Amino acid sequence: SLSPHADRSVVSFTAALNDTYEGGDFVAINAENESVCIALSIGDAVVFDGTVLHAVTPVTAGTRYSIVMHCI
Repeated sequence: SLSPHADRSVVSFTAALNDTYEGGDFVAINAENESVCIALSIGDAVVFDGTVLHAVTPVTAGTRYSIVMHCI
């Protein structure tokens, strides 16, 4: 899991490399502190402004593999 944070980059992205796990959802948090939970399947990606507050929920079973990139 990852606690809420911002990457401080121009653009960030995360892509799912597997989906054989439970939990581990990407969560975007808006300015009103509302959370949007995004479950990713293999090959899905989320591209977002690096100043967006976001987190990952705990993985409860299996191992989550992803690729993350920050473009500054």
